[in-house]
Amino acid sequence: MLLSSRKNRCGFGLVSFISAMWYHCLMKEIMPTGSTSEEPEEQKKLEERKALEGQRRREEQEEDDQYEQYMKDHPDRIIAPEDLREGGPEIAAFEEMLVSFESAHSIAELNLIVGLTPQEALNHPVREPARVALFPIC
Repeated sequence: MLLSSRKNRCGFGLVSFISAMWYHCLMKEIMPTGSTSEEPEEQKKLEERKALEGQRRREEQEEDDQYEQYMKDHPDRIIAPEDLREGGPEIAAFEEMLVSFESAHSIAELNLIVGLTPQEALNHPVREPARVALFPIC
């Protein structure tokens, strides 16, 4: 979540609205209507909630700053129209590698392999040959 921005997330308006409504209801609940014996404890809770809200805002600002810095450091590359080409041959070659792998190794059987120690993984009769067969694909 470090590189995402709240501004760019779907539903940001709804999140802001709900957050504002929650804060408004919280303030109505906490505001003292009269003198009570629990007033110092309520005041303490109010201060804690305000501190948490401030911390949340600082974290959001920090996330937004990190996102902006990332976008400055990693701008979108624009490919010139004369450099554009069809990726069909590479895609076909990759798909052929996947089909070849799947015909030699059972994906369902590989998915059933769980909870191995590193030593067991290296000596597993199904997993290790499949791992080695992935090297050309990766």
